Amino acid sequence: IPGNRLGSFGVSCDEKEWLYLTGGSKETLQAIGMDGSTRWICSTPFSAFAAAVLDDKGNLYFCGLDPTGVFHLVALTPERVQLWQVPLGSYHSLGSPVVGADGTVYVASADPKLTAVSSAGVVKWVFKPGRPFGELFRSWRQWPRTAKWLFLGNQNTLIAAPVLTRTGVLYVGFGQ
Repeated sequence: IPGNRLGSFGVSCDEKEWLYLTGGSKETLQAIGMDGSTRWICSTPFSAFAAAVLDDKGNLYFCGLDPTGVFHLVALTPERVQLWQVPLGSYHSLGSPVVGADGTVYVASADPKLTAVSSAGVVKWVFKPGRPFGELFRSWRQWPRTAKWLFLGNQNTLIAAPVLTRTGVLYVGFGQ
């Protein structure tokens, strides 16, 4: 990506086979056709480290680091207008968010926590374990009230972005 001073980026694809590339703050998002043509370039003050995700309306969601060192969950319309941004804190959110069937956006960060944000940009809930852990969390739709977990390790670090199944089960990995 031109202007990507960080050297890392993510790629996602929509149903029309446009590729969406994330990267450094000069050109945070780019839409590129399968033939290599540029559809658009979107500059924001954020540096993105993982792929953006799209909802069924074509809105884009990504985690970005602002110039002050705070990570945010950012939502853009298909026209690249910023809908909202939700600060997540100074702990990295290097994985892609995931969008649920109801429009809820889930994002994990390394402090560790899992945040659920409505499609309107309102934080619905934040799940933070009260102790050091290394677990793979499995949740049903009422999460976190019915959270279940399987111990995998003993480190307090994000190792996997959230994954949401078609049946509404949410998985996120923390540990070594």
